[in-house]
Amino acid sequence: EAAFIAGSGPLDAGAGAGSPDDYGTFGGGGGGGGRVSLTGTGAFTAALTLKAEPGASGGPLSERGGAGTVALRELGREPILMVSAQSSPSTPASDHAYTPISIPLSLEAFHIKNAAVISTGPPQPITASSSFTFSGESLLSVSTLAFPTAGLQSFIIPAHSTLTAYSMSRDSAWEWVIDGGLYLSTAIIASSVTVRGILSATGITTTGKLSLFGGAWLSHPAAYLPGLALNVGGDLSIAAGAIIDLAARGYPGSRALAP
Repeated sequence: EAAFIAGSGPLDAGAGAGSPDDYGTFGGGGGGGGRVSLTGTGAFTAALTLKAEPGASGGPLSERGGAGTVALRELGREPILMVSAQSSPSTPASDHAYTPISIPLSLEAFHIKNAAVISTGPPQPITASSSFTFSGESLLSVSTLAFPTAGLQSFIIPAHSTLTAYSMSRDSAWEWVIDGGLYLSTAIIASSVTVRGILSATGITTTGKLSLFGGAWLSHPAAYLPGLALNVGGDLSIAAGAIIDLAARGYPGSRALAP
């Protein structure tokens, strides 16, 4: 914490190197990313570069350490949080430890790339008042995800990334592109939806097309009794290798009557 913050240098939460071995057992530990938090209580004229690297791998049998995080807060404004937003080659989030959140987060901006951010205990909400980016190969699990929708024309889940939320911000004018995995407990309302990965939602309503490419999987949350509602204003396209799969996702167990 400082009264006045100025300059243009980096805030760097680089990853540890990790231990390559553990007494010949190939079980050396992964190196975790760093943690940097900077708060300005007075004038804030800095144009800082925020850098956070994913955890490095250890021995052949170990996972990578958790991603680095950088938090920046100016007096009178909500903080900016960056988790593993780096320019180095992508490292799958499933290959390293997760960064936990245990309280609700109210942020100005939230950026996650090549990282796993998961609620510990009950799922926690995240609100970003200015911007939200979800890129690289990432995992994010929260209760609700709120961010501005103005100016956005599309929402994309990158390949090898997974977002899980009870609900999230959405706009009926968006084009949704699901190349990774998206698990929602609400419906999607959009101009069009393209699925190449996994999509679980209570329903889909589009003014345009719904396209399921080869390898796509579409379903609804388990034990969601109303079922999957599809209201497609344009064309519904289901390619070879795609599936709308509702098997074993009806009534919960221990009911007297089951489908």
